[in-house]
Amino acid sequence: MVYWLRKTADELISLAYVIDEWNQTGKWPVSVKIDSIAGLKESPSEELRQLFASHDAFLTTLNEISNAFKHSFINTDMTVAGSEYPVVYVLALKRNKLSEPPQFYSVNLAEMVEAFSRLYKEVVAIIQQWANSGKAKNEQAAK
Repeated sequence: MVYWLRKTADELISLAYVIDEWNQTGKWPVSVKIDSIAGLKESPSEELRQLFASHDAFLTTLNEISNAFKHSFINTDMTVAGSEYPVVYVLALKRNKLSEPPQFYSVNLAEMVEAFSRLYKEVVAIIQQWANSGKAKNEQAAK
């Protein structure tokens, strides 16, 4: 489940980047330069960073958990049903360096899904606004 939340978040970021580039330049980008949570933090576009700013804590946690599942050999399949609700457990090493102390995450799965739902609804609504405003600008420029 964490994989799909992360993958979808990355795809939303990619889509937002493409629409933002189109709005800024009037052209589609040749390549998708911002296509992940990590890439978003390095984006030169203020609009793109602001779009996701209120979701920064969630995206950071999702990124760390996802990367730990994907890259860290110290992380076993620790995700289990909690005593009262589903929980995601993970051990993460910063940049997968053994010299770094492991970071333990225990995240309520329902809270992750709720946070993702808020992110999705807000970002998709704004991307649609961006696309519509860019379309209007391009139609006016063509006249």
